[in-house]
Amino acid sequence: MATYTETQFINLYEDPAAKLVQLRAIVDALDTLAPDIIAKGGIKSYTLDDRQVTISRNYSSLKEIAQMRLSYTQEINRIIASLEGRTSFINHTC
Repeated sequence: MATYTETQFINLYEDPAAKLVQLRAIVDALDTLAPDIIAKGGIKSYTLDDRQVTISRNYSSLKEIAQMRLSYTQEINRIIASLEGRTSFINHTC
C-alpha cells in the first residue's frame, strides 16, 4: 500500500469525476477532524485509507483546516462546473 500527500492522492486519476471523488473524501475527513480540534485544541492529524492508498496530514490549527477545506471545496465546484457546464436562470415575473 502506498502513502501519498493530499495532492498526489487527488492527482492519482486524470478523469475529473474521479478527482471529484478524491476531493470529496478529503473534505469529509476534514469535516470529521474539525470538531475534534475545537474540543481538544492543538495539532491534529487525519489518515485517509481506502485500502489501496493512504494519505496522512497534520494540521496545526482550526484556521488551517478551514482554509484547506475552502480550497478543496472551490476545486470541487470548479470541477463540477467543468463537467456540467454553467447554468443560468432567468427569473421571469408576470
